[in-house]
Amino acid sequence: MLANRLFWLGLGSATLITVLFCWVSWTFFIEPMDAAVRTVNALESAFENGFPSTPRISANAGVLVGQRNRGDRFVLFQTRVPVQAVLSGERPGGGDLTVRSEVGVEAGILCREPFQVNVARGGQIATVVHPKVRFLAPATPPEIHPEGVPWGTLPERLQRKIERVVARTAEQKATQDGALKEGMRRLHEQLGGLAAPSGCVLVFEPAPAR
Repeated sequence: MLANRLFWLGLGSATLITVLFCWVSWTFFIEPMDAAVRTVNALESAFENGFPSTPRISANAGVLVGQRNRGDRFVLFQTRVPVQAVLSGERPGGGDLTVRSEVGVEAGILCREPFQVNVARGGQIATVVHPKVRFLAPATPPEIHPEGVPWGTLPERLQRKIERVVARTAEQKATQDGALKEGMRRLHEQLGGLAAPSGCVLVFEPAPAR
């Protein structure tokens, strides 16, 4: 009789331990890992359909999706900046040269730069390292009007210098007006919107220094 009781007690204990082990494995390992993979699949689909670049997406210490780009750059914010610059001693024949322009400025990202999303276990949080928001080269150069001097009569060396000064001045003014911050805000808003249907909250990390 005692041996029979010990047998059933041992069997019950083993069964309880097995059930507890299975529950712990499912609750703390299998289900969170499975949820992370589901989030990765949802994020991949969202980026494929709503963004010009699909990031490198990893979960559970493994890369599941490689970065794929469907464009060279993505414009986030556009504005026009009036520019007036004075170039000391650059007027032909002597004196300072004043130039004026209205420059179209675009803030955005270069899709070829590293773009990474790391989904945490459970699939509810993901850290993001996205390309740096920067000023993009304009598709068409701005018209520049030197004061009292026809543009075409200026030496090519001076024309290139004026173009650099005008571009730098426009970017400085646009930065002061918050163009890059607005571009960053719009990027985070768009990325967060892409991730929302998957139930995943994005945490943005700064891009590594290059």
